[in-house]
Amino acid sequence: MGLALLDLEDPTKVIKRSENWVLGPSKEVGIIFPTGVILKGDELYLYYGINDSTVGLSFSGKKKLVEYLLKE
Repeated sequence: MGLALLDLEDPTKVIKRSENWVLGPSKEVGIIFPTGVILKGDELYLYYGINDSTVGLSFSGKKKLVEYLLKE
């Protein structure tokens, strides 16, 4: 999964897109798929499926993700 920063006025306009994945499968995990995200304050909680058998949770600060994307 990568990141994309979209224009607030025109969300069809992509301002910046990550070149690298920020979430991807490991050698032990063959498949992951994002299923939902919750924004609570500045924190993003991303729920994702793993190999059709497990659910994972990843989290990060919204500001931290935007800073990462703009630096990449």
